[in-house]
Amino acid sequence: MDSSDGAPGEVSELIAAGLNLGVDLVLQATDLRPPAQPHHGSVCRRLVTGEDWVQAAGLRLAVAAAARFHAPDHSIFLERQVEEARRLVRAGHGEFFGAFIDGGLF
Repeated sequence: MDSSDGAPGEVSELIAAGLNLGVDLVLQATDLRPPAQPHHGSVCRRLVTGEDWVQAAGLRLAVAAAARFHAPDHSIFLERQVEEARRLVRAGHGEFFGAFIDGGLF
């Protein structure tokens, strides 16, 4: 479960089912710094359009391929991750951002 206040919510049923509760802090920043090697032609913006999300899935697949990760079901897993991220954004639970150059996500 994810929350902005660190509270796990109601977990008694999950614990009763044998799951363990773990609390992690991920991607927290108190301030932002410019990149060491900025690309002045890029624009950082929210993923909004269907094409943005298609590019996000494509980028994840390309990164996996570059890392020589070729598990048969990995592309399905990555596509489902992007679909879930998009669903969370539509439901108002966050935003996803990307760096775009001439309309392409990098």
